[in-house]
Amino acid sequence: MWDQGIESVSIESLVRAAHVVPETKDLGALLGEFRRTNQHMALVLDEYGSFQGIVTLEDVLEEIVGEIEDEYDLPDESVVRIDDHRIQIDGTFPIDDFNEQFGKTVPQEDYHTVAGFVFGQLGRQAETGDEVARGVIDHALRFTVNDTRRAYVWPARHYASDLTDPDLPPMGLRLRLRANFPVASYPPQARAVLVALKRYGMMLADNGSDWFISGAPDPRWNNDQLQTIGRVKGSDFVVVDPKAIRP
Repeated sequence: MWDQGIESVSIESLVRAAHVVPETKDLGALLGEFRRTNQHMALVLDEYGSFQGIVTLEDVLEEIVGEIEDEYDLPDESVVRIDDHRIQIDGTFPIDDFNEQFGKTVPQEDYHTVAGFVFGQLGRQAETGDEVARGVIDHALRFTVNDTRRAYVWPARHYASDLTDPDLPPMGLRLRLRANFPVASYPPQARAVLVALKRYGMMLADNGSDWFISGAPDPRWNNDQLQTIGRVKGSDFVVVDPKAIRP
């Protein structure tokens, strides 16, 4: 091309048909197809024919053997350690990668990136000087009901009633908020409780007010935010089989 002069080259002569693959294409089959057709790049479409991205031969090989670095790769600056106590993270950094790299358990049910988590906690776009607490409860909660049955299930060790009505719950009953319950519209502190109810659930620990979730008082709790949990209904919970969680 350079021998005949760049100005005399027809772009049309260099263009070739795009190689298209479905997004469900098996990794091994795609590698074999690249080798058979002498391709190193393909356009990825979904079942509706919408463009989903580009996959290259290097992408396929990296899925098999791990990251391949060459002279064209730019340094990864998504995580920069400022000092022993501070790090700077790009907002698009995936939460699952963050948890794996730093040994954390930031919830990712409603967000996929660090920026999404921060935005959800603040309820607005972040500004310089904003701080966000992690806001995670990593254990089951306790709740009470007015009447219980003269029975208990693991991990409870006693009952607290003489009533034998089979419709009443036994002490130790464990409930869990259904996995598809939407929590994104709740304020941050209420959302932290709801995420814990999804992940760990709550156990019937005593007689008391119906559906009263107990906890240690703390001035940092915002009662207005916690009151929104009252919108959750009993039908939003499922009963956990004690055999499935007993060690």
